[in-house]
Amino acid sequence: MDSSDLGTVRSRAGAAHRVRAHRRSGTAATNPTRRRIVEAALALFNEQGTARVTTNHVAAAAGLSPGNLYYWFCDKQDLVRALVEQWLADSERYWEEAHERPADVLAFWDDLGRTADLDHRYRFVTRELLALLHDDAELADTVRTSYRRRVAAQVSYARRLVTAGVLQWPTPPRTLDDLVTALWLVAEHWPAHQALARDGAATGPAPSGVRPLLAVLTPYLTEQGLRAFEAL
Repeated sequence: MDSSDLGTVRSRAGAAHRVRAHRRSGTAATNPTRRRIVEAALALFNEQGTARVTTNHVAAAAGLSPGNLYYWFCDKQDLVRALVEQWLADSERYWEEAHERPADVLAFWDDLGRTADLDHRYRFVTRELLALLHDDAELADTVRTSYRRRVAAQVSYARRLVTAGVLQWPTPPRTLDDLVTALWLVAEHWPAHQALARDGAATGPAPSGVRPLLAVLTPYLTEQGLRAFEAL
């Protein structure tokens, strides 16, 4: 590689760094043009998957030129990363709000519904997450860090439900962490299950994943918890 090629590589790397730094700033997140790009990409990724969508498709769907898109995002992977980070931020905000509410059945049921709605909004993420992380080490680190925080928060919330008399401790050697992990697996992989189980020609919203979650949860509800759920 000669000096001119090296200079080009450094210039592109510097431009990519500046775009990412600008994208992550607080003012960028509220920019209406950036929001149009993100919403257009989300709709296309949900409908077609990330592999079939190009930045030109996203720009056209947003009613913008490719140049306008590249002002905000370096490439398609940068867009994917932004949406995954947005999904993580929304998920963590939901759990922070849940922790501020009383630990009772109504709040828990509401949180299950909100989490299912959020996963449906970002369904391409839960559908493609492992592949997305395999291709992007930086994104994988971000998701793993968030994952650990969210699991710890959910275990803490489950302990509050035990204290409130809604849940009972699992019988050893099973633990509350095991129960939370089982609930997590159902919730996170429900979109992928639906993609396999539903007819490709099916229309309308996919069935909610709340019922399978309750199938896992019900054996661990106390009598008080069961009565509260039946009253919903």
